[in-house]
Amino acid sequence: MGGAETFITEPGLMALENPGLYDMGPHLFDLARFFFGEPQSVYCQTYRSFGYLKGENIVCSLLRFGDLSCVCEISDIVPYNVFVEGEEGSLVLGTDDSVAITTKKGTDVRRYPSPHYPWVSEYDEKKHGIGCINGIVQCNASLFNAIRTGQPAETSAEESLKTMRIVNAALDSSKCVKVIKMDLSVCSLQKQMC
Repeated sequence: MGGAETFITEPGLMALENPGLYDMGPHLFDLARFFFGEPQSVYCQTYRSFGYLKGENIVCSLLRFGDLSCVCEISDIVPYNVFVEGEEGSLVLGTDDSVAITTKKGTDVRRYPSPHYPWVSEYDEKKHGIGCINGIVQCNASLFNAIRTGQPAETSAEESLKTMRIVNAALDSSKCVKVIKMDLSVCSLQKQMC
């Protein structure tokens, strides 16, 4: 699942300068911000695995949150998981709606099934996981409700800009091959120079 098949089913990604970071980067960096807050720095390396792509599709980013490090990897073949490890154990969020918590007592795996949507292809269900797709549905429902009621949406433009600053910092880091320090208290998309 994945690899060249990704670009056959989503041909628009082939023309992007950095399909890995622009397609999946916002999602992974949003999760990192949700779990750990705002990063102090970003270091990123990218790679183009197919010659016909305009930009890099393989990404490995290291985000620093004080004394905590978060690695965000983007590939067209590896399923997307969230893995967190600490002194007391680890947590893995899988694309199969599973949460695995490992401590000294062992591993506890729980599943939180998402609803199945008939309009979702089998390919997308396997590639992204129905939990990811359900998250998109819930986000869109929140935005629709905000438009209808005038109440704030769960996702705001200000928060999205903060996440895009991390995406842009990761791009800068990969081009400059250096750590980019973040200051998300100012929500602008001003680029740092190498």
